[in-house]
Amino acid sequence: MKNRIGTLLNNRKYVAALATGVIVLLLLLFSNYGLVKRFSLERQTNELQKEIAMYKQIEDSMQIKIAKLRNDTLEIERIAREKYGMQKPSEVIYYIKKSGE
Repeated sequence: MKNRIGTLLNNRKYVAALATGVIVLLLLLFSNYGLVKRFSLERQTNELQKEIAMYKQIEDSMQIKIAKLRNDTLEIERIAREKYGMQKPSEVIYYIKKSGE
């Protein structure tokens, strides 16, 4: 058995083929075009696609708000009252304090 292993290791063709196989395997796994890089890029692509979808949803909601502010007078009035404390000339505003304040 030892003689046979020694013969295989001494055989230059076997060692060269084994070394070539190891190098090819390493290149397939770890080169710029290897499997590790590919899986990393696919994960990054999925994350970016999720981020794009999130920003698209935010953009759509902003477009709806813009359309309301351009066309809906009730929405404009609501924002003026809530955010800026505006009132109509004939209105009286009552402030109610919560207990403990």
